Amino acid sequence: MKQTTPFSPPLVARVVSVLSLVGLAIVGVRAAALAQDAIAPTLSDAINIADVAADAESLIESNAQKLGSPDVYGKGKKLVTRQASTVAILAQAVALGKAEVAWKDRALEIRDAAMELAKASNYEEAQKAQAQIKALLEGESQKMAQPLPWREIADLETIMKEVTKRNSQVRRPILRKPRFEKGKEAGARSAAVLAVLLSAARDDTSEVEKIENEADLAEYQQYNDEARDGVIELARIFKEGEQPAARKQFLAVSKSCKKCHEKFRPDDTF
Repeated sequence: MKQTTPFSPPLVARVVSVLSLVGLAIVGVRAAALAQDAIAPTLSDAINIADVAADAESLIESNAQKLGSPDVYGKGKKLVTRQASTVAILAQAVALGKAEVAWKDRALEIRDAAMELAKASNYEEAQKAQAQIKALLEGESQKMAQPLPWREIADLETIMKEVTKRNSQVRRPILRKPRFEKGKEAGARSAAVLAVLLSAARDDTSEVEKIENEADLAEYQQYNDEARDGVIELARIFKEGEQPAARKQFLAVSKSCKKCHEKFRPDDTF
């Protein structure tokens, strides 16, 4: 009678089959709990979309200036890329928002053109994408686009670099009362942009450390929601309130951001 050794093909096949099923089950549970790529984009109605649109237009103009020549573009390509990604995010926010904006019906097409600009590999490609953005702003529409999950528009690293920049822009006016009075409008606009960026960051955990289960994911998103709601309130204070209140609110937002970084990005200072 033929004996079955511990390493005989039938037994190995059964063990591999069982382990594969267990592995697939584990992966399936984790994917179901943590996968973010299928999340439909959402946006708070409290975000000032008019300010978001104005900022997008300012970034588009800034990129146009940096595309004045191949040499100028070459020196500023990284900034053009980041600003284009930001325009893409803000354009989708305009499309999702309820406020009336002159180019709202073309906002998703502007998003797509801005994404093309962000991934342009040379000056000619960048020029073509920028020209498309300009044409769409002026009213030329070629197609109907659909909303995308936030994470498909720009990666988290790019978003967080822009968050850092906007955080500095928001902080600057609140340090002294004269600065606050002069910087109210700019501060409110940057705070509105921050709210959109945080909305996008909420749905992308691809580069976030230590998210291992649903509880971790819920905690990460809670910190994000607190920060987003906090900068929405900060934008309101910039428009309607006083410097002491703005400073207090900024510190509260910073506290939420610090807690999130301490747990989920301990290698990244805030």
